[in-house]
Amino acid sequence: MYLFRRKLVCSVVVLWLFTHQALGDDTEVSSIGEAYCANWLAVTSYDVLMTVSEFRISDRGVSMERVTSHRQIVDHENETFWMGSRTEVEQLSAAGVSVKRHLMSVSCYDGRTGEEWMKSSGRNAMRLAGDDFLKALHRSREPDPRWTGVLVAEYAYAGKTLEESFSTNYSPTKEFRLHSRTGMTVDLSVKVPVSPGISHVIELVRFDTNRWVPTMLTQTFFLRERSEPRLREVYEWEEREGIYLPVKVRGEHNMNVMSGGERSETPLVYDVDFQWLSVNNGKKDREKWSVGLMSDSERVLKMLDPQDAEGVKDAER
Repeated sequence: MYLFRRKLVCSVVVLWLFTHQALGDDTEVSSIGEAYCANWLAVTSYDVLMTVSEFRISDRGVSMERVTSHRQIVDHENETFWMGSRTEVEQLSAAGVSVKRHLMSVSCYDGRTGEEWMKSSGRNAMRLAGDDFLKALHRSREPDPRWTGVLVAEYAYAGKTLEESFSTNYSPTKEFRLHSRTGMTVDLSVKVPVSPGISHVIELVRFDTNRWVPTMLTQTFFLRERSEPRLREVYEWEEREGIYLPVKVRGEHNMNVMSGGERSETPLVYDVDFQWLSVNNGKKDREKWSVGLMSDSERVLKMLDPQDAEGVKDAER
């Protein structure tokens, strides 16, 4: 199955080269999405630790710093997963008063038994009537690493298959345009549904056509009288046995924040670091967790520590 999926990646790329036509051709646009989807279809299981570091300071001097660690041990073939996340937030008022919060959650699903469990800070573990792997992934509310850099991204697990999600996002009915092409890169743009007061939003994603991965995404809001750049992300990738995996995201999101009855624009700066502890090793990964692990807070914290997580040192050797 693994070799078949790697051949599929090559086949899609070759198909794109032979179906390449003029800018704006629907076939070309959809083939770019298919090539990226094929890369992820080759990933049947993974153990990844994602660390999200965010910082924001308003023009009133109020700051927020948040660090969230997400550990995901997911086997899509055998429909099992264990996921944990830990968030540390510090908010500093203009007067210098600091408020800190710590949050933690864990969820898991075993496709062999249909058992689904969830646990959050200050609450006991709760068993759910789990009967569907994709729905259980969606209920976890965890970010899906396979959506890194994708247009119209469904950042959380969407409750449907990868093929269904990519088909939705790269459908010919979307207003996609091939914006430009330079060397081994191609820029796609798409109009996004918007709220009242905004004429339209344009998202632009840059693909590296040598590796078929996105390297940059921007989002611009077009208002009645002006345009506002809202989002910019840059992506770094590594190759592992023919599969491209994200290792770094650098982003900035200009957010409208209400404070004291007044609206101000506050940039949120963030980094996401990926540590891929294993890929396509589902049987061995399944040995790393059990339902009982949810009650072992000390071990869960260790698994979520980017410096000392179980498996990190072995993966870095």
